Amino acid sequence: MRNLWILAVVFATLLPACAATTAQKKNLALKRATFDLNCPRDQMNIVDLSNDTYGVAGCNQRATYLVQCETGLIESCKAILNSSKKPE
Repeated sequence: MRNLWILAVVFATLLPACAATTAQKKNLALKRATFDLNCPRDQMNIVDLSNDTYGVAGCNQRATYLVQCETGLIESCKAILNSSKKPE
């Protein structure tokens, strides 16, 4: 029984390391926004709007992105434009 408890603790400790982090999701949204807004990354700002939804502004435009992950791993995530591009 004790070995099972230790295994559960180790698994619970390692599991979050496999999940996509907020920073990785923001990076993915910025990468997509660079293309959509035709704006260099260093001229853009990003803010958290809600869970997995980010606002990106730059080059006098702004857009909203939803980052969805199929498995929780960053490799399965995609940033989806969730608004029309708007002037800032």
